[in-house]
Amino acid sequence: MNDLLKLIFSNFGKFLGITFGLIIALCLIFIGFWKTLFIISIVIIGFIIGKLYDEGFSIKKIIKDIIETFRENKWH
Repeated sequence: MNDLLKLIFSNFGKFLGITFGLIIALCLIFIGFWKTLFIISIVIIGFIIGKLYDEGFSIKKIIKDIIETFRENKWH
């Protein structure tokens, strides 16, 4: 068991690639192409939102900046 963990952690990228490939292949077989594509799209959107949140992204700040842009008439 210890040797298996060493092998996995020394080749972690390959292990993740194989795991994700297997999951996607099983989803394609059992639920179909479009449902799998939809799930992958939702996961990617969730990843992007999580990444932005981790980096300090704030919807309130974006809305505030947009409103200030309209108030200051920066469009001309």
